[in-house]
Amino acid sequence: MIRLLRTTAFVLLALALLPSCKASEEQAEAPPLEDVTVRVQNNNVLDMTVYAVRGAQRFRLGLVTTGRTDTFVLPGYLLTGSTHLGFVVDPVGSDRSYLVEEFSVFPGDEIDLVIPSYIAR
Repeated sequence: MIRLLRTTAFVLLALALLPSCKASEEQAEAPPLEDVTVRVQNNNVLDMTVYAVRGAQRFRLGLVTTGRTDTFVLPGYLLTGSTHLGFVVDPVGSDRSYLVEEFSVFPGDEIDLVIPSYIAR
């Protein structure tokens, strides 16, 4: 009788663990998302801090100095859930920020942002 109970308990335990093993195998087989790159060309006389905006959250990508072009790779957590992103540039030494553009972003996209020499207030 005790042997039957042990065998039954072992079988139930094995069956309970089986779905969790399958889930981890499926997660391991999922292909990684392709990176999204943002190429920012700064034609302005001021250095610009570039942010990606999702909803009410703002994520700093980096600084682009005057007359330079820099490329940033968007972090993976920005591409989960809603992929509707905006981009904000914040001139260093200024109290204003400017929304450059807002659009849908998909894995593998390459985004080009050009900051003009004059930004209207």
